[in-house]
Amino acid sequence: MKQIIYERKKEKLEAMKQNTRNPKNEDGESCMFCCEENTVCLLLPLCKAPLHPFFVCLECLCRGTEEEKMNMQCPYCKEKDKFAVDTYREIAVEIAGEGAANAKKGDELAAIFVEEEVLGILKPSTPDCFELTATLPSKRTLLSKKTIVIMENIEISSQLFFALLRKTRVCVGERFSISAHTADGDCIKDTPTDNLGETNGTKPSEHTLLLGRHGENKQEPDTTIALENIENIPQNSIGCNFNEVVFTSTALANILPKLKLDFVERLHVTAEKNGHIAGILAQDQMIRIGGIKKIELTGHAMAVFFSLEVQECGLLVLEAWEREHVAPILAQDQMISAGGIQKIELRDCAVAVLPKLEIQGGGLLEELVLDAKNEEHVIPILTQEQNTRIERIQKIKLKNYAVNILLSLQIHEGSVLEELVLDSEKDEHVTGFTIGLVRPIIGPLCVYLYTHVSKWVSLPNTPLYVHVAGILAQEQRIRIGRIKKIELKGYAVAVLPKLEVQECDVLILAAEKREHVAPILAQRQKIHIGGIKKIELGDCAVAVLPKLEVQEGSVLEELVLSAWEREHVATIFAQRQKIHIGRIKKIKLISCAVAVLPKLEILGGGELRVLVLAAWTREDVAPILARKKKIHIGRTKKIELTGHAVAVLLSLEILEGTVLEELILEADEEEDVAGILSVEDGSIDVWNVKVVVSGGCQCEIRKKLKGTNIAIVTVE
Repeated sequence: MKQIIYERKKEKLEAMKQNTRNPKNEDGESCMFCCEENTVCLLLPLCKAPLHPFFVCLECLCRGTEEEKMNMQCPYCKEKDKFAVDTYREIAVEIAGEGAANAKKGDELAAIFVEEEVLGILKPSTPDCFELTATLPSKRTLLSKKTIVIMENIEISSQLFFALLRKTRVCVGERFSISAHTADGDCIKDTPTDNLGETNGTKPSEHTLLLGRHGENKQEPDTTIALENIENIPQNSIGCNFNEVVFTSTALANILPKLKLDFVERLHVTAEKNGHIAGILAQDQMIRIGGIKKIELTGHAMAVFFSLEVQECGLLVLEAWEREHVAPILAQDQMISAGGIQKIELRDCAVAVLPKLEIQGGGLLEELVLDAKNEEHVIPILTQEQNTRIERIQKIKLKNYAVNILLSLQIHEGSVLEELVLDSEKDEHVTGFTIGLVRPIIGPLCVYLYTHVSKWVSLPNTPLYVHVAGILAQEQRIRIGRIKKIELKGYAVAVLPKLEVQECDVLILAAEKREHVAPILAQRQKIHIGGIKKIELGDCAVAVLPKLEVQEGSVLEELVLSAWEREHVATIFAQRQKIHIGRIKKIKLISCAVAVLPKLEILGGGELRVLVLAAWTREDVAPILARKKKIHIGRTKKIELTGHAVAVLLSLEILEGTVLEELILEADEEEDVAGILSVEDGSIDVWNVKVVVSGGCQCEIRKKLKGTNIAIVTVE
């Protein structure tokens, strides 16, 4: 019978080819799959494109399984044009119909046999119970919603698992796991991921288990059977060979307690409806999670945190956009334990759960971030009677409307708080809050701190003076105690005169526009800075230097000026008098700021230990080189010149008996030191000063120097 059907197929295909217009040239061609030539077998073109010389023989079409037929396609046309396979199937159906019509009356077996032989279709079996194994049955099997599918000692793809979960009765046994679905791999394996998170010595995959609704107007398929199955699956029984697990507004998130999450690095659950996580909240057992990098719970999923038993977590993010998302948490007495968590972020309405945070025992939270985009997000905290006590938190960052929460925080004397960052984009975020006679928060980022204050208070670039108008208008100064770093950017630089700093390691002022520093330049009085070890002025903020006055008895460890355009230092050049900078240990001038050097004067018998000049263009040093008078280096002990700044050596006055101990010169291009190379060899007297020359031009520079202690650094 098979041979008869084969000959019938061949006959019909040959007739079809004769009636086809503009057939492809088959001369010398062969089957792509068995390599039989057209002289031996009947070839069919894989597509209709006349310039694509790809064929398949009738024998391969007859022998091939449905999956193999799916791969019989032109490498260029692929799914768009599967002429050979489509034609074969049409002829097979046609022959099956002829066989059924010609069968003798009452002889149903003959008709069925013809259909099965031609189409390769066997009537599927429908077992009541089916054990899933890596070796599938040869006979087609139909699994229905009444079929019990046993999963044990096996690993299957997540796509197959959730398809079975929705459409059959699932029974999960021992040593069962799910892994990523791969189009070209096996979706069923008999080597499941064990509870150590490894399969045959390999680490868990880097894939993501992604389930749920993605995109707009996309409804979730019926999950009735799936939820019934989930309820019957044992706790912590499904190995999860994934790096990340993401559930987005899906009832399938209720399977979370059934997964082994010991080696999952990121978990993200979003629930728009309570039903998406109702199954999790209804159970008594906790969901155990080992070391995990990030947990993010959004919407109603925030309540899931009370069901988690986390050993160690890098970042916990709780986000809610409706009050009803946090209402269940606020209504109960249970606290949110932050044990083992390094960083916590509360976003929008989730900010209201701050009083519920509890750091147990000797635990320490490295960072707490509160971000509220709307005013109503912080009302629950601001209206509570008692302040929120802050203990064992190293860093607190308040963003947008959450800045107002500062007034509700109780930071006691023995707090371990090292850093407090306030980040507000709008003036309205911090309007109208006062403590006593002093407004602690008036601009975008102004802080009134008591004894133990932040390591780093940053005032980012503010768009308008209106953001700092309140600070500029008040008479009282804002007291800041011990602090590691203050950084003022843009318009926030104007806040500097209002700060009264007790002790600070680094003060940074950065201004890209002249208007950023205009209020400071317009005032007559100096800005007294005491207790500051290092000052960095960038771009237009360099113009503020003449307004700074180091208090008597104070020693500035380092002053750094960096300006990338000549206009940044134009104000300093315009004034005749020198800039008195008091006692200072180190000065570093970068790019156009190098030209400021002649304007600096160290008072009070100060001793400059280190002078560093770094210039990248000839224009940076042109004002100094144009001077006729040399620059007296005073009691400077060490000078470093880099790039074009090496040429400044000709303008420095180094006398015999100088206290200068070391001179470092570094230049890579001859263009950098053109001025030095133009003088006679041995004409630059450095006396007995230790000189270190490095860079690509070291030999040329060495020839121009005259001294007793000159060293060359080998270029690697």
